[in-house]
Amino acid sequence: MNRKYSTKLLSISIAILITQIASFVFQNNYGNSLLTIGQALDVIVLISIAFMLLLQFKKFDKVVSIILVVYGGLNIVYGLTSSLAFRLVIQNRDIEVLFTTGLLIAHVLFEIAALFNLVHNTQTKFETKFTKNLTLITLSVSFVLLAAVSPFVTYGDMFSVLKTIAALLAILALYASVFLGIEEKAVKVDPVEAPKVVTSLNESKLTELEKLYNRGIITEEEYQTRKERIESQM
Repeated sequence: MNRKYSTKLLSISIAILITQIASFVFQNNYGNSLLTIGQALDVIVLISIAFMLLLQFKKFDKVVSIILVVYGGLNIVYGLTSSLAFRLVIQNRDIEVLFTTGLLIAHVLFEIAALFNLVHNTQTKFETKFTKNLTLITLSVSFVLLAAVSPFVTYGDMFSVLKTIAALLAILALYASVFLGIEEKAVKVDPVEAPKVVTSLNESKLTELEKLYNRGIITEEEYQTRKERIESQM
């Protein structure tokens, strides 16, 4: 059964488009926020997701879930392999360690949420309430960590701060789409069939009625009247 068009996902898709465009413009002019793998890939992936949430074609949720898992995995790889880029901006080993640790934990938590989103939309192994609660916790902690480490790579000028805020808002919109993508599955209920016991009982009545008629115990008129009454109940 196809899911109904979700106005919540429509709203969040518009939010992703607006925040991602703003984030791209700021990062393209004032440098990478260093919170995700890069503005170019963010634009391609997140705007694609936004349009899928906007259109909501058949099985779009499964496609979005797979893209989110791949995107989360790429961000983990980015966190593991970009120490040189971090060092050029932070220039302090202790702060670099704190930033890298917070960044990696945040992206791992997002990947966990994305994986549970994928499982929910493909196999539904867990209850919706459990999946929603787990996703909400992991995404909340992930966002708090990203917001906490973002000052380490943000300069003191106004546009650098605005760049980081725009990047965090784009991430928040994406996180909201992951959470809202977890919905109760519509269950197709088959029409209730008439109990077989009632049918068998009426058939037995017809058999007994025919025996009475064959023995001459009841008249033909009475036989036909009773027969019609029993058949109307079948």
